[in-house]
Amino acid sequence: MKKDIIYTYKNLIKIERYYLKKKKISNFHKIKLADGCMAIIIKDKKILIVKEFRAAFNKYTYGLPGGMVDKNESPMSCMKREIKEELGINLKNVKKIFGYKRNGNYDCGNDHIFLCKPKNLSIKLEKDIFYSWKSPLNVVKMIKEGKFKTPGVIAALLHFLLENNNLRLIDR
Repeated sequence: MKKDIIYTYKNLIKIERYYLKKKKISNFHKIKLADGCMAIIIKDKKILIVKEFRAAFNKYTYGLPGGMVDKNESPMSCMKREIKEELGINLKNVKKIFGYKRNGNYDCGNDHIFLCKPKNLSIKLEKDIFYSWKSPLNVVKMIKEGKFKTPGVIAALLHFLLENNNLRLIDR
C-alpha cells in the first residue's frame, strides 16, 4: 500500500492519501486530527455543563469542558490543564471512564473521557465560557431537545449515565 502525506498543520491535522491495490478504491484519505479530552465533573450529583462558542456551528453550544491534547502530552495531563485554563479549578478523584475513535474510516483522532470532582468550588471562567450544574434528568432532557451538537459529547454523557445507573433516577 502506497501512502502520501498531503497536508499537515502543527500536531493538529494530518491528511494522508492511501492507494489500495486490491480494492476498487484508487485513493483513500486518512485525516488525522489531534486527540481530545473531556471531563465529566460531578458535584452534589450534578454534572457541570459548559456553553461556549463553536466555530463549526458559528454559535454558542453546550458541551463538556476539555480540549485538544498537545504534542508529547498525555490525555490525563491535557484534561487537567484544560480544566484549569477554562474553569480555574483543580480536580480530584480523576479516572478515565471512556474513550473512542472519532471516525473509523478517516482516523480523525481519539477522545478520552474522564470522570472527576472539583477540588475547589470557586470557578474562574475563561472569557466567553459559561457553565451550569445539571441533574441527570436535565442532561437527558437536553440530549432529547438537541441542545448538544456533537456526537462525542452525547456519547460521553450517555455512557456515563448508563454506566452509573443514573438513568434509573428518571421517571419514564
